[in-house]
Amino acid sequence: MKYLVLIFILSFALSNSNLNARQFRVSQIPNGNKFDCNTCHTMGGGTALNPFGIDVLNAFLTPKNALGNVNWVADLASIDSDNDGFTNGQELLDPNGEWKIGDPNPGNTLDVFNPGSSNSKPVSVHDNVFNRKNQVISNLSIVPNPVIFSSNIEFELNQAGEIHIELFTASGAHVSKVFSGWKSEGKYLLDFKAVDSQNNKLAKGVYLLNIRLGNASVIHKLIIE
Repeated sequence: MKYLVLIFILSFALSNSNLNARQFRVSQIPNGNKFDCNTCHTMGGGTALNPFGIDVLNAFLTPKNALGNVNWVADLASIDSDNDGFTNGQELLDPNGEWKIGDPNPGNTLDVFNPGSSNSKPVSVHDNVFNRKNQVISNLSIVPNPVIFSSNIEFELNQAGEIHIELFTASGAHVSKVFSGWKSEGKYLLDFKAVDSQNNKLAKGVYLLNIRLGNASVIHKLIIE
């Protein structure tokens, strides 16, 4: 009987050790404490993996077992695991995968979204930290959106400077340069054509429009139909 009790105690200790070991993965991704275990799981630690968790398990976990460590790198940051139009890095506020374990969490936790849930995403516009503090670029919209052939990019600059407007795929691949040049303070309306740099019609799907002025940048999701 005492052997059965010993086996039970050892089994419990091992299972509890594995459970606790998984918890440290929360600190291995930027802003992991926002959603805790639900960053990778559907209903907390030990439940089924969500799309982000599946991607981590398949390619970004070393070793690939219960004690494995998450490899937060540019490749993982550039994936849109939950197919909501925003990359894992954009939702966790580290779009280029530059954050390292031990670094302060980037950005504001209120702007963090779950990379494993398509129901958790920016509504339309994502400002970087510098722009949110200084409001260099504001009131960005794309009308109409979805875009069939052409659309209007509307925005306001609260300081003059060299602006760059570029289009990217949802996974972060560069598509085309929409505009580059000097603009004074004021409101602007620019024409946008649904074509790439070779003037070919863009494939249907989700894209990201990025406007930059110095250290300020704003990203807006658009859909090509």
